[in-house]
Amino acid sequence: MLFDESFIYDESGKNGFQKDFEKYAREVVKKWGEKAFAYYADLKKTVDDMGGLESFLKRIWNGEEKETDIFSFKECIEWVKKYFNQKEHSGAAVGKVQDNKRLILKVCFVAQNGEPLSDEESPYLIVRCNDIDKTFKNQFGDKDVILLK
Repeated sequence: MLFDESFIYDESGKNGFQKDFEKYAREVVKKWGEKAFAYYADLKKTVDDMGGLESFLKRIWNGEEKETDIFSFKECIEWVKKYFNQKEHSGAAVGKVQDNKRLILKVCFVAQNGEPLSDEESPYLIVRCNDIDKTFKNQFGDKDVILLK
């Protein structure tokens, strides 16, 4: 036989291959739509939790993310100096978290009243690295947060 049965047309004028393809395409689109809706709901909640779209966009605009093998104390100080505003900031806080064999460092500025600045106007840095240099390790000691003044 030259063609298999999937190429036999039915009364709708479609062959078996076309029917199977349409069925599969509908399933893929339905699943994609469900995932897209879930992602949209998660993003909307995140945006709402951060004070709305304008606030969300300002926060992501002011943030920097960096991936590196080793992050040095010198690099951190250089970033802080680059964005430090003496009128608004009294220093910077650096937090350290271990996540799946990688370190995550979060650097934010501290206001004149001593409170960490987490508003949308303040720059921040998130670094994902495998390790930090010896100077950084000495600064942290056994603490998870250090303050740079």
